[in-house]
Parts: sequence; structure tokens; C-alpha cells
Amino acid sequence: MSLQFREIHVFYAQKQIITFNQKIDLVKNHVENQLKAEPKDVKSLLVMAQIYHLYYNNYKQALQMIKLVLEIDPYNIDARLDLVDIMKYHTVGENSEKLKLLDECLELDQYYWRIYFIKLKVYDSMKLSNLFLYSKAIEYLEMFPNNFWLKTYYLQIDTDISKSKKIQDINFLKESEYLDFEMLRRLAYITKNKQEKDFSILCEEYSIKLNPNSFYSLNNLAYSIAKYRNNKKQSIEYYKKALEQNPNYFTTLKNLAITYEEIKDHTNSRQCIKKILKQNNKNEFANRVMISNCFKDQQYKTGLFFAKKSIELFPNQFDLLISFLDFIVRSSDYQIYDYEEFEMVSFQTIKCDMQNALEQDLQFLCQNLIYIYSQNH
Repeated sequence: MSLQFREIHVFYAQKQIITFNQKIDLVKNHVENQLKAEPKDVKSLLVMAQIYHLYYNNYKQALQMIKLVLEIDPYNIDARLDLVDIMKYHTVGENSEKLKLLDECLELDQYYWRIYFIKLKVYDSMKLSNLFLYSKAIEYLEMFPNNFWLKTYYLQIDTDISKSKKIQDINFLKESEYLDFEMLRRLAYITKNKQEKDFSILCEEYSIKLNPNSFYSLNNLAYSIAKYRNNKKQSIEYYKKALEQNPNYFTTLKNLAITYEEIKDHTNSRQCIKKILKQNNKNEFANRVMISNCFKDQQYKTGLFFAKKSIELFPNQFDLLISFLDFIVRSSDYQIYDYEEFEMVSFQTIKCDMQNALEQDLQFLCQNLIYIYSQNH
């Protein structure tokens, strides 16, 4: 498969599609000049808001422009949709708030396709099942059968569900005049699922060429380089670039932590995990990696702290309970000081589902319980 690079930037305003075929800096200058001439031109304000939001990650400036649009035109649908998109990108607000805003947009115009496209993006960000997303994509495609954006999203979900099928015709996507950085990222996802790894990486590289500040695209390319080219060093550089654009992007922090773990750089991995825990100290992935990290670095007292917190958050996880008990033993130089706590947690562990328990874990439990009882008599 081949693809020629084209300069394409797509924006949405007044329920119209606006395209530019110049570099984004030139587009920004052009729109700024239009706004100098007409400061309250709604179309230009919306395009500029999308430029700030998507190309410069300056959502605060974008929100100022959306606010101005809504002051001029309180019922503007694209301004509302941009607001939802910003909330999704930066994980701001509850999902119920985003869906409520989308329902308001439907009340204004139930036949505007972009509402349904943004709705799919929100559903996707909610980690709903692929079957649910698939049903919604089909429902929306029946309403807008030839819509480029909905058709592309449908293909993305379809290939996610049926990775073994032969890839459907994607020439409509490759040749589209609307193949901007976001749709290139989706094309990469579709072809990656169909084992077209090199073409997928090419799409991700083109996506970044169009928008060097897209933390989504930078993260995706970093992941692909690590997984399919086994170049961890280059992958880490792209992950770092993604975090420069959005220091709190969970997916990149998670992927970078895993990559550091794979090259046995536990110190930097731990830094990523701490950032995740600072955002959400109840994150199960981060707590698990921190526990594993402490084992590998023999930091047993720190590990005991995180293991204790983890079993409070996730009390019925057999492996976490075993880890906590193991840290009790190791942090005390194999002398169990609090027999009562060890016994209580041991019985809590035994009550868990032990179908997949390792024999060595069961031996560990039995041996240490025998030790405790022998000391008490």
C-alpha cells in the first residue's frame, strides 16, 4: 500500500466543511487577518478556536473564542460541539455533561451529521464495548450513508472487532480531500488492525507532519515504533514529545511507564506512575506497576505502603493480597511482627477466587501461617 503526503486541514463552522491546503501556520495567519478585519465573524472565530484547540493544545484560548461565538450566536451548534470535543480531549467534566450537550445539539438540528460523529468519539472515550460502538456506527451510517467521517469511524470499529477479515476498500479514505491529521490517525488504526504495519506507521508519520503537536498522533506513533519496530529508544522520544503537549495524558504516561519497565529503567517508570497517581490515586494499573516496580528494585517498605493501599482499594484481588503479605515478610527481614494482621489478610486471601492461583503462592500462605501458629505456642 502507498500514500502520497498532502497538506490538508479541515475545520467545521456554520454546519459547513472548510478546508485549507497550506501549512497550518499560514492558515492561522490567514484566519487571524480575517478576524482583524471582522472581529465578530463567527466562521473565522470557530476555525481559530479549532486551530488553538487541535493544533496548539491551547484549549483555554479556544474556549474564549467559543464563548464569544455563543455570545454572538447562542444557538450555534458547532461551538457546542467544539466544547464537547475539548472536554473529551482533555478529560474535563463528566460524561453525562458531554452527552447532555450533545442532546441539546440534537434538539437544535437532529440532521447535522457532525453531532453523531462527536457522539461516537465520546462513547469511545467512555470505554464502552466495541459491539455497542458498532451498533451506533451502523445506526448513524443508515442516517448518513455516504458520510466520510462516519464511514471511517465505522471501518475503525469494524476492523477492531474482526481483525482476521480481509480489509474493506479504503480507497475512498486514502483519496479523500478531507484526509487531515485526525483521519490519517484513524486510517492508521484501520490498517494496523489488518497487519499493514508499515503503511499504518506511514499514516501516523504523515499525521504528525500535518500536526506536530497532536499528542494523540505522537503517542500512537511511539506505540507503533516500540511494538512493530522494536525501537524502544525512539519510541520513548516520541512519548516525551506527546507529554510536552499534554503532560497529563494518561495513555502516554501508561505506555511510557510500560516501555521503561521493558528496558528495566524502573526509576523513570516510577516517575510516570507517580504522575498517574497524582491525577488519580485509585488507578489500579498505576498501583499494580508501582508494586511490581518496588519488588524489582527491592524497595520493600515503599512496596508495603502501595500494596496496603491497593488491597484497601481492591480488596478481593488475590494477587494484590499475596503481594501485600509478601511485602510484610520482606520488609521485616522475614520476621513477621504483626501476626494478627498477617493472619487476617491471609484468611481474606483464601476467601478469594483462587482458580488461577500459583502453587508457590499457596505454599507461601501455608508456610507463613504455620510459622505464625508455631510462634504462638
